[in-house]
Amino acid sequence: MDFPCLPGSHLISDVGWGCMLRSGQMMLAQAFVIHFLGRDWRKTVDYSSKTIYQQIIRYFGDCFCDDCPFSIHKLVGFGHMLGRETGDWFGPASICVALRDALEQARHSGLLSQLVIYLTLDCTVYKKDVIDLCAGEEALSHPVNSSLPPVTVTASAPAPSPLESPPTPESQPFSRSENTSDTVTKSFVNDISLVDSCQEQNSVKSSEDLWRSVIILMPLRLGSETLNEVYIPCIKKLLDNDLCIGIIGGRPKHSLYFIGWQDDRLIHLDPHYCQKAVDVLKEDFATETFHCLFPRKLSFTKMDPTCAIGFYCKTRQDFERLVTELPKVIDQPDLKNSPMFSFVDGNRSDIEQGCLYSMDTF
Repeated sequence: MDFPCLPGSHLISDVGWGCMLRSGQMMLAQAFVIHFLGRDWRKTVDYSSKTIYQQIIRYFGDCFCDDCPFSIHKLVGFGHMLGRETGDWFGPASICVALRDALEQARHSGLLSQLVIYLTLDCTVYKKDVIDLCAGEEALSHPVNSSLPPVTVTASAPAPSPLESPPTPESQPFSRSENTSDTVTKSFVNDISLVDSCQEQNSVKSSEDLWRSVIILMPLRLGSETLNEVYIPCIKKLLDNDLCIGIIGGRPKHSLYFIGWQDDRLIHLDPHYCQKAVDVLKEDFATETFHCLFPRKLSFTKMDPTCAIGFYCKTRQDFERLVTELPKVIDQPDLKNSPMFSFVDGNRSDIEQGCLYSMDTF
């Protein structure tokens, strides 16, 4: 709360309408942490990755400026293109589109240039489309390793999933930002320049380096009014997969970010804890409120059937492994007639044209 007014409104808070936007931010932030710092990274008291970590948080700061390309202000702006007014509630599919468009706009500069989002439109992943997106002309013209140089992290007890929200027993993550300015400190700019320099020095001109890392977002509907329980074993196996970055969904009109499961319950992070905004454009802003020490649980049977699942593939080998492993996960006897999603060879456009041609020549 208390962030700069959202475009076209007097709103200075997302209370009552912004929970799906916050859940989407959390899942994207988790993908960034894995992309830049690795899946095993944890926030510790003394760590050498502070600059990179703060930059990830800065991307989501609550202000309408280019330094925060995934702010709620920016995402609301992309929502306008989808017919969403400022203050309207987003669904899982809408926030996936907004995140994809925001990254497309932001990745033409800096650290995000080697990262893309692939969004499924009909619960189908067209493999050739993903390959074209990740190994297209722009990737060929920027043969730089998309990961940052290795970071030495001080050993400590494992912390909760990286970028989620405040340490409170009621556990409801994600934070805000206040008194934002349009100027990033000189020292921060120099730090990021050093990071870019390290990237160039560590680049290896191999075929793998021509591959842009990809976040795959799949909006799904797993039932009519309530979750069809035949999907529960699949959801568990998908969340177990190390390429999965979670599920955004929740219960009706109450978005949650699902990160795991235990017994018959989903482990989730909840964006409904309202906090004061944080000025992420300061040189050394506080980061404590961006984490949740107490994740909560929700029964599978209370999960809304409308959701979106995310995967992160750093390399082409990761994508090929995803294509091999996921069909086995969703190949359940009870789902023969209604699979969660599918992988198809070729491009979507080519397949659609082939179908139309077949119809014309029938």
